[in-house]
Amino acid sequence: MTVSRFPSAQFPGFPSVSVEVPEGWLPRAVQDTLAAWVRPEESGEFASNLVLSITRLATPRSLAEATESIEQATSQLNEVELFDSVDVTLNGQDWHVHEYVFVHPQVGTLIQVMAVASIQSGEFTDTVQLTGSISPANQERDVDAVRDIIRSAEVTVYSA
Repeated sequence: MTVSRFPSAQFPGFPSVSVEVPEGWLPRAVQDTLAAWVRPEESGEFASNLVLSITRLATPRSLAEATESIEQATSQLNEVELFDSVDVTLNGQDWHVHEYVFVHPQVGTLIQVMAVASIQSGEFTDTVQLTGSISPANQERDVDAVRDIIRSAEVTVYSA
């Protein structure tokens, strides 16, 4: 019998992602995400946040294909209005950044800044996604903070 492990050279671990989070933003455990940071609100209103997720595919996926996927998902949102959609290089990594506003069925109007990168991990392709959500009441205070967190992102491919 042969032992097989994750992570390993055959099944590499996910890339590591680091971000610089402003004072007052706190880490939170959020279901179905790898990491999340929240700027808590005393009033109990919607808290600005940034969520990290990684999706693994067993086939190649270019940044353009990852971009197409998020654009398609975004187009399905309620009353969505796109502000910006641009390819950028952040800390040596190519990303696509998508900024828009939409109406969330439970929360109401939200502004989102979403960034995706396509990372080759052995035979797999990992799509790293950072999604910041801000209410219009906190737009002036938090949109640039979320953009700065995303700009600080550094991705390191797993090595066995």
